[in-house]
Amino acid sequence: TTYKNSTQLNITKSTFLTINLDPCDFTGVGSVNLTSNLSCFNKNIILDSGSLLNVSGATFILDNTSASFYKVYIAPNGRFIVRNSKNTVWQNDNLTIDGMYVLQNSTLRLNGTSSSNGSIGVAINATGSFISNESSLITNGDYGGYRYFFLVRAGSNFSMVNTIVMNAGWNNSAGQRGLEIDTSVKNFSFNNLTNNYDGVVFLSDNNLIQHVISNSNQLYGVLLST
Repeated sequence: TTYKNSTQLNITKSTFLTINLDPCDFTGVGSVNLTSNLSCFNKNIILDSGSLLNVSGATFILDNTSASFYKVYIAPNGRFIVRNSKNTVWQNDNLTIDGMYVLQNSTLRLNGTSSSNGSIGVAINATGSFISNESSLITNGDYGGYRYFFLVRAGSNFSMVNTIVMNAGWNNSAGQRGLEIDTSVKNFSFNNLTNNYDGVVFLSDNNLIQHVISNSNQLYGVLLST
């Protein structure tokens, strides 16, 4: 008999047991507070609806893995690395980054479930770091008309290379224009910005910007607003 994720086991007779606990199986566990390093390869991870994944004092690696998360918080001493996961990481609630988040050759979908634009999105705060590269894609989810926010706040570290950003932003107001960057960017190169409100808004100085493609954005492709 195999028991998975059991919290209580009563044995009344002599029994041979095989206990197979997969640390990457979060089915039915609710919110997850990850404080030890965990690497998941070739998995399908689904967290419960409305749950919180808190990565604190640990490195969480997804490799060639599909996943569905709700609220995700990366603490200042947490690291979340997604690589080779083109089968998609679904973000069904806010992704808040005070630590490090890496998207490498992977797809991140901000899956707003209603017509309320901006109900979910990405926020990289002052202590946070966000790196996206190697043909990664960031876009919306199942509801094609949904638009998400993507905020890079002052003091954070941000690098985006060879990445597609699609369907971000919905209004010409601060915090609603799509990818808005308020920190000096080390590298913003070879990116494709398609079908956003603004492709990207730079609110900062001393940015390295090169080889950016802008397609079908509603207002500006690249806006320097310092």
